Amino acid sequence: MSGSKTKLDGDAAEGQEGLEDETHEPSYDYEELKSKPQVVNVPDAHLELHYSFGYECQRRSNLAVLEEDVIAFAAGNVLQMLNLKTKEQRYLRTLGGGGIGAFAVHPKRTHFAVGEKGEDPLLAVYTYPDLTLHRLLKGGTEQAYSHLDFSPGEGELLASVGGNPDYMLTVWDWHKESIVLRSKAFSQDIYRVSFSPENPGQLTTSGTGHIRFWKMANTFTGLKLQGFLGKFGRTELTDISAYVELPDGKVLSGTEWGNFLLWDGGFIKVEISKKARKLCHHGTVEALHLDEGELISAGVDGFVRVWDFETIDSADITEDNPTFEMEPLAEIKVGHDVNLKTLSQAAIPDSPTLWYAQDAAGAIWMIDVIVSHMRKSPEKVMSYLSGEVVGLACSPVALAAASIAQNGSVALYDLPSCQLLCQSHFSSGGSALLWAPLSVDPRACTVFTGYTDGVLRVLQLEKDTDVSSPLHKKGSEWRFTLKHACKPHGKAISTIAVEPKGAIMATGGMDCTVFFLNIKSGYEPVGFVKTPAPVTGLQWSPGTGKRPLCLLVCCEEGFMMEIEAPPMESLDVSKSFVLDGLNVTTRKFSSVKDKLRAEEAAERRRVERERRRKEREEAKERRRRELG
Repeated sequence: MSGSKTKLDGDAAEGQEGLEDETHEPSYDYEELKSKPQVVNVPDAHLELHYSFGYECQRRSNLAVLEEDVIAFAAGNVLQMLNLKTKEQRYLRTLGGGGIGAFAVHPKRTHFAVGEKGEDPLLAVYTYPDLTLHRLLKGGTEQAYSHLDFSPGEGELLASVGGNPDYMLTVWDWHKESIVLRSKAFSQDIYRVSFSPENPGQLTTSGTGHIRFWKMANTFTGLKLQGFLGKFGRTELTDISAYVELPDGKVLSGTEWGNFLLWDGGFIKVEISKKARKLCHHGTVEALHLDEGELISAGVDGFVRVWDFETIDSADITEDNPTFEMEPLAEIKVGHDVNLKTLSQAAIPDSPTLWYAQDAAGAIWMIDVIVSHMRKSPEKVMSYLSGEVVGLACSPVALAAASIAQNGSVALYDLPSCQLLCQSHFSSGGSALLWAPLSVDPRACTVFTGYTDGVLRVLQLEKDTDVSSPLHKKGSEWRFTLKHACKPHGKAISTIAVEPKGAIMATGGMDCTVFFLNIKSGYEPVGFVKTPAPVTGLQWSPGTGKRPLCLLVCCEEGFMMEIEAPPMESLDVSKSFVLDGLNVTTRKFSSVKDKLRAEEAAERRRVERERRRKEREEAKERRRRELG
């Protein structure tokens, strides 16, 4: 959901320089300051977010625990708080209307901070559980926050890092809405920032091809942030998504290839692998945590492994082996095709070994990391689509909706109960979806889906009457069944349309063609018409009166075509599927947007030149009077 920017009261900006009166308590009205949805001809009171099926499961650090059974994550420009027991959701829209760059929960779980995206994004601190807007921090970055972290213990400080173009590291006294220290952290993306849990005044940042160690140092010019980059030496340069600081000041980090690096004094002391040179994880290590004398790691390979802290802390190389080899205490395979991004310890009393895991494949898991044969199996507590949703359609007869995602997942939702009923996954990426009209299927159980490889699939919704099937065990009786598949395009299918009587289907592709299929003959291919540019939209005419049935085709670069519907009986496609004999009208529309923008920019420059000229003349006149 996109929203318009909200103009905030400028009084808060004064707090960035420090509050002279420490007894002054800023007050903000969240309902007044939050961004509003952009709607046309619909009163704001009639448009309300009822339920969200979204979860940005592929982004880093997008899962946090607020209290027992309540987790938080970002989806678009909304921070969602989900009760895993009751499935109740609460929402916070961003203040500026853009997306959420990062968020962090206070160590006491009494507050949380939300760093936004957009021009001069805000960093807002809310109280929990009442969700009151408590503090507003400004000036931390230019375009987007990428990670946040409260200092351990009482959480008096808040660290933030920004993204492109400034990559600024800022340490805040968030109670006073003031900046304590700031410095450019790096010249490329920064994935994470954290305070040292054992050494006050020390921080660590990591990201693209680097890890950096920081110290808040007193110098002759005052308190400053001093940072030095970790030296990889002979070790291959790697992006670092995860690290954990050990009690003695060493830092253990992950790598892109799956092993660990133990850092000491800014240098790599040793690389750690499993025995026989096997990798600790197959692929990037995305999470590292130290808990009760054990190190917990998770990676894109879908495994969680538990390691002995003492062995890692004392690891060193030998003359015979430049890599330190060890085996994990426990190894947990979370599931098939699981891609773990984040681990967050659950706040469940008497269950310190339970962790929630963010799965980039579209799920949230509960994992028991206890080193015991009595360990509970991983449990999927929530399911979502993974990646961008590229197609959405509602049922013509029921309160249900179907969607297709960029990763090839097709899902069915029951809107009144806000439940995901069933989901199917295909190897190629999704690109288009259409719920078949009643003229094609009077039962409204057919869904047409298009994919990035040019394949069209016809899916049928069916009830599973086998009570022993996994669908029944999960509380759903529905499933998608593949009824037909063909490949009408050489590139992605961008749009699908069915003529009003349900006899002809047209598909538009990024390969600059429109393909026609005969639905009544079992989706038999009819032929295609070439277009001057990739197709972006299709719309059939009503086909009433004397006007023949036509297809309106919208293309990139301003082209629009009107194609007469092909006759199903008299076509000869034995030699070629190219339809040359159809009546086709092509028009090109030229946009005046660029011209108007250029004129507006020229006018702004003219006004600015005029303003400066007047200022110079006024300055000259003042000097004449002073000399006069």
